[in-house]
Amino acid sequence: MNDFYGYSRRLDYTLQDKLFWLDRINPDEINVIVDFGCGNGKLLAQARKDPRFKDKIFVGIDSNTDFEKQFWDNMGVPRHGSTKVFYYSHPDAVRKYIKSSRVALIFSSVLHEAYTFNTLPFKWHEIRTKYVIIRDMCNPLFVDINSGFDKFTYSFQEKLQIFLKANKKRFFDHFI
Repeated sequence: MNDFYGYSRRLDYTLQDKLFWLDRINPDEINVIVDFGCGNGKLLAQARKDPRFKDKIFVGIDSNTDFEKQFWDNMGVPRHGSTKVFYYSHPDAVRKYIKSSRVALIFSSVLHEAYTFNTLPFKWHEIRTKYVIIRDMCNPLFVDINSGFDKFTYSFQEKLQIFLKANKKRFFDHFI
């Protein structure tokens, strides 16, 4: 990454938008929050400040280890001194957390990259949890069906049908 600190600052511009889910989930139904592509950890740090989530386990995962120091600084705990906050640089490390149905999975502006680089060690849509939080920019009409993306989700024709049946105003309000 050419401008790590500039990129990290830009992550903060959309932080409030990325926290749209805080008031939409029931904290009593989860024990663990896993943020894929957690970057500097500010999203998890903000969620951790919410009193409703104070007893949860927070797991950040990012393949760019340049973020690790910022992650721990933003989470406000020592790197090896917490039993409730964890950071990993490899997706396989989170397998033990996703076995529970009481996990919230967050994919904020990262799911398109996970499929592009094939970095998920599991099929996220097959995990039996109530909460999978996705904020991404992948438009289902412009997915390269030869990229392998469709082997994990829907065919291009199915995506097109979903889009055609969708509430267009809501779609464009959220994704454009």
